[in-house]
Amino acid sequence: MSGSRFAYRLEEHSAPEPDVAFVHRDRVQAMITDKDGIGPPDVAVEIVSRDSKSRDYVKKKALYERTGVREYWLLDPLKQQVEFNRLDGSTYRVVPLEENRIFRSQAFPGFWLDIAWLFPPADVWSCSQHLLAAD
Repeated sequence: MSGSRFAYRLEEHSAPEPDVAFVHRDRVQAMITDKDGIGPPDVAVEIVSRDSKSRDYVKKKALYERTGVREYWLLDPLKQQVEFNRLDGSTYRVVPLEENRIFRSQAFPGFWLDIAWLFPPADVWSCSQHLLAAD
């Protein structure tokens, strides 16, 4: 995992800094340098703000899709909604949630989340108990 302020060089003039990114351990040595990533992360996560709405939903989505980011997650606290996109060939498809609330990543092995944990009033105790019990 890497946090904000870490750029991924995706195209000659495009090096976005996702709010959160994941690169599978099998790819880390080949693509992560001391200062940036060379190529796409497996997962890019953007937390949408008023100022970033167009950039996140349109520009970055198209860039990440075009350059092969396997999953692109948009967390929108203003709308209190999420959008999980997964590459299907060369096109993003919105991933349907299990029971309308559970997301399971294919790009981040073993990772899942209940979207109810993301927006208030989240039950932190319940969330931590589920995560600790996960296999």
